[in-house]
Amino acid sequence: MITQTWTPMYAQDPAYNEIDVEFLRTLGVTVVQGLEGYNLITENSVAYTPGAEMFVEMEVLQQQPGVLLTSRLDWYWRNEKGQACTNRVLRGDDILTTTNESANSEELSARDKTGDTSTNRQLERECQVFETFLGAKQYVSLPQLDYKDDPFHNQYLYWRAREDADAMDPESTVK
Repeated sequence: MITQTWTPMYAQDPAYNEIDVEFLRTLGVTVVQGLEGYNLITENSVAYTPGAEMFVEMEVLQQQPGVLLTSRLDWYWRNEKGQACTNRVLRGDDILTTTNESANSEELSARDKTGDTSTNRQLERECQVFETFLGAKQYVSLPQLDYKDDPFHNQYLYWRAREDADAMDPESTVK
């Protein structure tokens, strides 16, 4: 006798309408609202965050899913002084993710130059989450397709690193 096991599946998106919810339900997917979805992520979870805003990615990274399919996680680094830096644009109190156009602009700032500010403390906290996640994962880019309008364009797969394996080359690609 074969016993079937059920793996719970959840979906969270603020833009789901009633038709989306009903369709997902027919597939056995439970739609969750608000922050509830983040709390369901565990080290045994597979998370898929196509085109997610940075604050969504940070929430997901903090939960340390076992597998994550998302865009390349390259928002943070440490400068020569060991300070957390980001590739985001700082405008007043807002921190915005850079785009290809703004990445080369004069607005790009790795840090708030005034020292121990709330912006720098936030950058340090986020950089630590980022480093913790990447330190425990291996990753590879998905193959590049001939067209750009698909949900897997420029996506990376991150998974729990084996203790005996070094991190993969980020430029490697799943074949």
